[in-house]
Amino acid sequence: MKQGVISLSTVFDKTPEIAMNTPIATPIAISLAQVAKNMLLSNDPIGLNITQLNPSTPKTINILLNAQRYQSELQKYSQILYLPTTANGSLITVRNGNFWIYSDNNLGVENFARFWPQIQQKIPNNTAALFISAQGQITVLSQTAIEKTETPIIEQISMRTIAIILVIVAALIIGLLFWRRTRKAQKTKEEE
Repeated sequence: MKQGVISLSTVFDKTPEIAMNTPIATPIAISLAQVAKNMLLSNDPIGLNITQLNPSTPKTINILLNAQRYQSELQKYSQILYLPTTANGSLITVRNGNFWIYSDNNLGVENFARFWPQIQQKIPNNTAALFISAQGQITVLSQTAIEKTETPIIEQISMRTIAIILVIVAALIIGLLFWRRTRKAQKTKEEE
């Protein structure tokens, strides 16, 4: 099952709420919907429920066009990214099941809308944060841990265990045969 940023298109199987802080970010919502429509293999129109962004009540998809917030979010990944080269790019993160898309300006929005159809299929599973450069290159910034279920270990019975079980069964059979023979012998003595 796909998890993380790659599952962004699957939220369009229902009409998701998309919150944005400015109408200038509308091309991002449209690009997301177009790619989702192709991935869902549907000719039906996809509904967009666009609302005003309120950071205290995040929606399924949140689009924030703000240079300061974009830079502060990228600051978390300064060990991976060279921050001076992040202009006109986009950052996508997944937190608590909600998608957050950040960009710094109109050109960043246009770049996202232009590159999203090509890169969406290239995103690795379990990606929690992804940077898209102005040239359309993707950088995975963090991935969620994959929960591994451990399969129960079934140990084979060793030859030693089988030998011990056979000796115990043989001793029980010999004991029962000996008990039966002595009982028959006692009955024949009593009859005489």
